[in-house]
Amino acid sequence: PIVIMRTLTISLGSLLKRGSARVSNQRTYGVVHSIWTAGYYHWITESLPRALVMNSLFPEAIPILPSAKYKSYESSLKALGFHEISYFPEGKNAILTNPVVTDCPRQFATTDPELLRQVRYKVKIGLDIVNHAKPYRLIYVSRRKARGRYVVNEEKIVNFLSAIGFESVCFEDFTFEEQVRLMHETTVLISIHGAALTNMVFMQPGGRIIELLPIKNGIFDYNVVRNSLRHDPCFVRL
Repeated sequence: PIVIMRTLTISLGSLLKRGSARVSNQRTYGVVHSIWTAGYYHWITESLPRALVMNSLFPEAIPILPSAKYKSYESSLKALGFHEISYFPEGKNAILTNPVVTDCPRQFATTDPELLRQVRYKVKIGLDIVNHAKPYRLIYVSRRKARGRYVVNEEKIVNFLSAIGFESVCFEDFTFEEQVRLMHETTVLISIHGAALTNMVFMQPGGRIIELLPIKNGIFDYNVVRNSLRHDPCFVRL
């Protein structure tokens, strides 16, 4: 009920704030986003699987996205085989005739193994990453350029890891293709809980991941959506 009310509130607020405009019905448009998918984790694990299924069932459908903040995700859709991506008109809500509306296998994201393997395969083929050489890189992903959730003693960690062969990277410095290529070559990935870990999807089978988590603080860590005091296990599931 909380999620439903939040969705309705956001939808009504968006209509009041942005208004709406009709999109030409000469083309078939498909919806592959949700209120969550502006975030990288949800884009990779929710929107890309939805887009993949849509493309297989409705190859004529063009993904239509709500705003220019999705521009950075165009390369991932093109890697899946989409040659055209559209956006809502003038930042308004779009009125569509007979759109293809996709859904997600789970409430948030998908961890369906076969579907995610298909996403990995299609993306790598689309980016011409066909070399199956054994992965060898040891990667630590820093969040020092992110909005929050930092490793307090990161300098010590980076120094220790570099001494045993790890590279320290910030994914903000990489294009989507470069991130996929890097993960294709990575055998061990370490990062604090955050969207960067989503890129494990593009590692080869057998890769290993270490997720750093903070000490929990009891009732102050209660999460309404999960109804839990525990850490979000999304990356464990992934």
